[in-house]
Amino acid sequence: MNSSLLNFENKDLSLLPSVSLARDLQSKLGEGHQWIFHDALSEGPKNYKGPSLLKFKNKSIAVGAYDSSSELRYRFLSWLPMEGDEFLKRWKLAIKRRHRYLDKNERLKTNSFRLIFGEGDDFPGIVIDIFANIAVIQLDRPWLKKIWNLEAWIKLIREDLPFIEGILLKSKTSAKENEGEESEVLFGDVPEIIEFKENQMIFKTKIREAAKTGFFLDQRDNRLLIEKFTSGCRVINFFSYTGGFSVFAARGGASEVISVDIAKAAIDNCEEHFVLNKLNTKRTHICNDAFEYLELMKKKKEKFDLVIIDPPSFAPNAKAKENAMKAYEKCFAMGAELVSKNGLLAFSSCSGHVSLEDFGHVINASVSKAKRRAKIIAWGHQPSDHPYPLAMKELHYLKFCLLELG
Repeated sequence: MNSSLLNFENKDLSLLPSVSLARDLQSKLGEGHQWIFHDALSEGPKNYKGPSLLKFKNKSIAVGAYDSSSELRYRFLSWLPMEGDEFLKRWKLAIKRRHRYLDKNERLKTNSFRLIFGEGDDFPGIVIDIFANIAVIQLDRPWLKKIWNLEAWIKLIREDLPFIEGILLKSKTSAKENEGEESEVLFGDVPEIIEFKENQMIFKTKIREAAKTGFFLDQRDNRLLIEKFTSGCRVINFFSYTGGFSVFAARGGASEVISVDIAKAAIDNCEEHFVLNKLNTKRTHICNDAFEYLELMKKKKEKFDLVIIDPPSFAPNAKAKENAMKAYEKCFAMGAELVSKNGLLAFSSCSGHVSLEDFGHVINASVSKAKRRAKIIAWGHQPSDHPYPLAMKELHYLKFCLLELG
């Protein structure tokens, strides 16, 4: 068996197809940026997806993953010549970064975390999430199997995380958000429903059907933050999905929690999470379009002590950014109108195409549109198991803001 994490590392790299830089990006790559877009390349193989050499002025300088059909044309993997144990060292560093999550005592409280975060751990295109004793590998595209040697990944997971009893592979089949996924069991037994813990609360997911790898682990710290502000509050959570924020709002002592999501299965799961955690909080679960329900609450002149708006990515690509900004402003402004005097409003964006500066502009515009005054109580971001290179601001994708509105 090829023990390398790369499927082609033990082959003659000179036989790989090559692609040429149209301009010198070596300093940018050296700083840690790992993406090269189509307009920065002058030559490359047509109708090809797989490992490729990167050339500049006819000299091979690096190896990476090439996709002739994508605007994100090239993912940098390594400079040439490659060190034999380079990727194993990256794996060991990634494990070291998660030492807190792998601690036995910590796992009694939280046994769900991101083990590998693609480019953030220098493994472009691959994500690995842990849910209790199950590992879920997600490839950004199925053709990345040509890049990553899944047998070697399975071996390392089993060696360094001996509590893992099953490994599931999920691969995106489309560039569109949450559209088109295929899955297969790579090792052991993966049950249809998996229970796991986050900060001592129990959640469950139908792992094959659920969005992404099964749950949105990246809001962990922000859910814990929300809990600190909900005592005695009437809370409404838009785009609630399976109720992560709702559950922590209830644990924080909310007097009432309303969860709104368009997916019936997610709303049903939300109620299951209240039952699993023995939460007796008054709650209502609404299966409806969030924008429609925002309008309805506005017409009814309803007021809440805390309004949470955590929508899906409105900007899955750069072209969608302008419309996404309008959608964020619209729903955030409507949410602001529902907040009671001196109440709280939580906004979030999970799009890498919306920068922190863009997010700040949306917040200002939304609050102004709602004719409210605001104080920033807290900023939130993705947690420590979702690291990103300093040179890749695109991977600082999660933005979260808690406001008090006058």
